[in-house]
Amino acid sequence: MGKGYDALKQDRYDLAADEFRAALELDPTLVLRARFPLAVALFELHKSDEARKELEAVHREVGDHPNVLYYLGRLDLADRKFQSAIGNLNKAAEKPPFPDTAYYLGFAYFKQGDLTAAERWLKEAAQTNPRDARILLPGLDSCIAKRAGKRKRKRLSRSPRSYDGTTTVTAG
Repeated sequence: MGKGYDALKQDRYDLAADEFRAALELDPTLVLRARFPLAVALFELHKSDEARKELEAVHREVGDHPNVLYYLGRLDLADRKFQSAIGNLNKAAEKPPFPDTAYYLGFAYFKQGDLTAAERWLKEAAQTNPRDARILLPGLDSCIAKRAGKRKRKRLSRSPRSYDGTTTVTAG
């Protein structure tokens, strides 16, 4: 398995997958030590169906492990299963396994259309990982800004009116 881990570190995912498959043939009980890294290698190879199969097997064995939920959420996001992605990434975000967990959760909320939650998680992502350029994608930024403007206008339209009919601006 050492060769598999070395191959993962060197981004040699085909070799890593082969090594972890060989380890699992010898000992199928190596769930976190071989099956999970096999799933990661398959994920990086863009073999989504195979990666999901391995991740779901790990999930059945170990439960809601943040690393497993993160990758399941990423796969859900790629498959446009936004509600499932949000569920998995929310659970992973309780103990974020990677610095970009909040980003992917915010992005899932954005894709689902929940801009309030997207804004919250993307702000957290910016604080957690300020050098991550994905957080400031023009489409995300402008869409969230438009949403914030609509909320502000809506609050103002519900503000009490003064005796002369003008809007009274109140803090809030």
